[in-house]
Amino acid sequence: MRICEGIALNSPVLIDARTGLGETTLMNSYRVKLLVAFVSGACLAGAVQAAPITKAVQAACKTDYKNYCGEYGLETSALRSCMDRNGHKLSKVCVNALVKAGEVSQSEVERRHRAGR
Repeated sequence: MRICEGIALNSPVLIDARTGLGETTLMNSYRVKLLVAFVSGACLAGAVQAAPITKAVQAACKTDYKNYCGEYGLETSALRSCMDRNGHKLSKVCVNALVKAGEVSQSEVERRHRAGR
């Protein structure tokens, strides 16, 4: 059974989380709930049509795109995921453009900065 595109209930990650390999049942229960919440959120986020990348973001993030995520096409969820993973490496100009375009909140940028990510 598939939870959403590309994620199945019989995935090794879910099986390991459900079987309790080396973890207490309480911790496993928490991990499974956290994993299900994350997967559900990812499915819902993928179902919502993402706003097109603005010309301002394209201009501000051109170098960052080429350096970190050039293998992904524009307007793809894979590109957004790549930029998110590389957020700590992005230039300030790019991050500011992403905030202004609503791709990320200023509070999230600040939270990641405090966390060193």
